[in-house]
Amino acid sequence: MLMDLLGEDRTYGAAVERHGKLFLCGEFGGYGSCNPDCLQIVEDGLARLLNALGIADAPAPPHRLTTQLIRVEGAGHYLFAPRQGVFEPCFRLGDEVGSGQVAGRIFDPHAPWAEPLTLYFRSSGLAICVRSFANVEPGDCIVLLASATRWN
Repeated sequence: MLMDLLGEDRTYGAAVERHGKLFLCGEFGGYGSCNPDCLQIVEDGLARLLNALGIADAPAPPHRLTTQLIRVEGAGHYLFAPRQGVFEPCFRLGDEVGSGQVAGRIFDPHAPWAEPLTLYFRSSGLAICVRSFANVEPGDCIVLLASATRWN
């Protein structure tokens, strides 16, 4: 995945980029969890990377899954919480979503009788990330989309 960080320069990745180096990181299952299936994907991927870079002599494990290159393309692929509350997503990870489609709702736990704030996707894409905690504060990234892309 290639990401547009929207000019954010306080991240580890941004610091590495300022030094003209390549930054690799991973998201391995989400929700701060680890399970045997995701762990095997990570271990196999690292072994293939080390092999491709000529660091490891052992043969690379075979590909078990289909992968694709995706790109987070600007502000339209991010959805941030505009206010505090409890976020209810209206999509599943991996869904293809469209611009204008309902992304979710933010409920006010201090006014449960009040109508929730409905949030909409600003662009189309693949839902690749959703906030794992229901409680949100203004500015929290709650949804991240990506589009399929190709190496240039």
